[in-house]
Amino acid sequence: MSTPAPPTPDPPAALALAIALADLQYLHSALIRPNDPTSGWLFVQWAVMTSYEARPHIAAAIGVKQSAAAWDVDMATAARMAGKFFDDKKRTIEDLADYFDRLRARNREQFFPADRPFGRTFDFLRTDLSVLLYDDIPITTSIGGFFSIGASPDESLASTALGPRLAKLTEEVGRLMRQLNAELTHAGPVPFEASRFAARDVNTGKLSDTVFEGMFDTAMALAMLTIQGSARAAHHLSHSTCCALCVFAALKHRYVVAYQALVSLRRLRTDSALPPSARTIIDAVLDTPECAHMLTDGYRRLRNGWLHLGLSDVPHDGNTLYLSQMIEHYTGGESVARVVAVTDTALGVVATALDEWCMRPKIASKPLASILHVPH
Repeated sequence: MSTPAPPTPDPPAALALAIALADLQYLHSALIRPNDPTSGWLFVQWAVMTSYEARPHIAAAIGVKQSAAAWDVDMATAARMAGKFFDDKKRTIEDLADYFDRLRARNREQFFPADRPFGRTFDFLRTDLSVLLYDDIPITTSIGGFFSIGASPDESLASTALGPRLAKLTEEVGRLMRQLNAELTHAGPVPFEASRFAARDVNTGKLSDTVFEGMFDTAMALAMLTIQGSARAAHHLSHSTCCALCVFAALKHRYVVAYQALVSLRRLRTDSALPPSARTIIDAVLDTPECAHMLTDGYRRLRNGWLHLGLSDVPHDGNTLYLSQMIEHYTGGESVARVVAVTDTALGVVATALDEWCMRPKIASKPLASILHVPH
C-alpha cells in the first residue's frame, strides 16, 4: 500500500513553513560552530522557542500526527515563556523575581554545600555565578542561562540532571530540521570575534551593588541582567550576510527581542517600588519614537504572527503569500525596510540604555570589574 502524499499547504501555511525553515537553518549554524561554543549559549533559548512554536505547523504540513511526548514539554514551555521576560500574564514581576531568587539559591547550593570543608571560613573566596562579557559588558550569566532554557528551581541544576533534558530538546530541534529537509550549509549569524568575549566569575552576594546603580536586590538584578544581555546579544550578534533567508531569520530575532524588552520595561515602569531615577531611564527609552512605535497594536500583531506562525488571517490571492505581505498586513501598510529601520533603532536604544545602566555601580569606586574573577 502506497503512503498518501502529504497535503499541499495553503499560502499562509506555506509561508509559515518557509519562516520556520529559515529560523532553523539560521540557528543550526549558530548552535554547532565547532570553534565557537559561545554562540550556542546565546542562541539556545531562541532555538528552543522558535522550534517549539513551529512543530505543529510542520506536523500538519508533512501529514503526521504531532506528538508532544517527543518534547520535554515542561522545559520547552518554560523556555518559551522566558523569551517574554516580564511580559508574563501568569506571573507578576515580583513572582519572576522570586523565581530568579529560587534559581540563585538552588545554584548556590552547588557552590556552597552545607558540608563544605572549613565551613564558612573561606566563603569569601567562593563564587557562584558565571558572567560572559562582550567588550567588558555582561551579555549573559549562568543563572540567566538556567532561566532561559526553562530550568526549574525545584529541581537539581547539576549538569547530570539538566544535561539529558537539554539533549532531548536538541534532538527535537534536529528532528524538525530533518522533517523540513533543512540545509545545513547556511552561514547563519555573522562570525563571532572570540577576542571580544571573556568569561568571569562572581559571588552573587556582591552583585547587586555593582550593577544598575544598586537599585535592585540580587534577584531583580539577575532578572534585569537577563533582559539587558538578551538585548545586547540580539543587537550585536543577530545579523547575517549569508542569504535572504538568514537575513530575515536574524531580523525576526531582533524584532521579537526588541518588542519583548520594551513591553517588559513598560511593565516595570508601573512598579510602585521603582525609584524615580529608574523610571526616568525607562521613560527615556519608551518615549523614543521608534520604541513607542514598536509598542503599537500593529507591531504587537506582527510579533504574534511572526513568532506563532498563525497567519491564516493574512489575505492572499490564492497562489502565494510573501513575508512582505504579512508585514504590510499587520503593520497597516509598512514596508519591510521601514520595519527593519524601526526594529534596529529601537533595539539599539534598548541595548545601549540597559548597557549603560547596567554598568553604573552604587558607589563609583566599586564597579562590576572590581568583583569579577578569572575562572579557576
